[in-house]
Amino acid sequence: MLNRILLYFFILILNNSYALASPAPFDKCGDLPEWKTLPQCNTLFDSSNARIISGNVNSFDGQSVENPCLFLFDKKEGDVVCVHEGEKSGHFKFYASRQSFHSLATVRGYAINHLETWVKNLPKNEDLELTLRIGRLEIYGTEVHFSDQKINISFIPWSLGRYLNGLPLNDITPLVTDDGIFVEFGSCQIDGIKIEGFDSASGKYSVSGNVSKCENQTPKTIKIKVFSIEYNEWGESQYFCDWI
Repeated sequence: MLNRILLYFFILILNNSYALASPAPFDKCGDLPEWKTLPQCNTLFDSSNARIISGNVNSFDGQSVENPCLFLFDKKEGDVVCVHEGEKSGHFKFYASRQSFHSLATVRGYAINHLETWVKNLPKNEDLELTLRIGRLEIYGTEVHFSDQKINISFIPWSLGRYLNGLPLNDITPLVTDDGIFVEFGSCQIDGIKIEGFDSASGKYSVSGNVSKCENQTPKTIKIKVFSIEYNEWGESQYFCDWI
């Protein structure tokens, strides 16, 4: 499973059917050979009956990410609906159908300076304005469950530092501790974040926390930020809550 770290953008065949190529880093969107053959979002969707997904991409040092590469996925990671290249300022804006989407991935300098950031479970119909941050950690496969003022989150982190230091793909899950996990849920207060379990086979962490002091309406988006002291790396993912 962990060999997926370098597969998403080495995807070869259109019509939602893909095969793996040899893992290799890439910097700019155009450096990926398949980029020109994948559907472009603003060509695929007609502005007259689509919604807008827009926002900005920054790195964890606060710098804008030039010309970020965005990939819109349907159903599962591996089914690319369309791609879009952002502006030099880090801003992006593209059209998409009003259906719900599985996820949006963003990267620049893949496996060179950064790994991907993910926004999962994109809602249907509404326009979206997103603020995305990419770092040296990738927070993949995020799942969120909420009940009785308790939040349960699972995710798989991958470390660029481990990869660049020659560790095999089945050993690039970094060490993460309770105090390296930060959860934002609108204005709600999240207390008692702790790791409940770790699956060494998949690299998945299971985390829980207590939710309180939510002001105004309940937020729809959960942001998970992770720090690993091993290589001083940060990563972030977002998750839209369809159960709200």
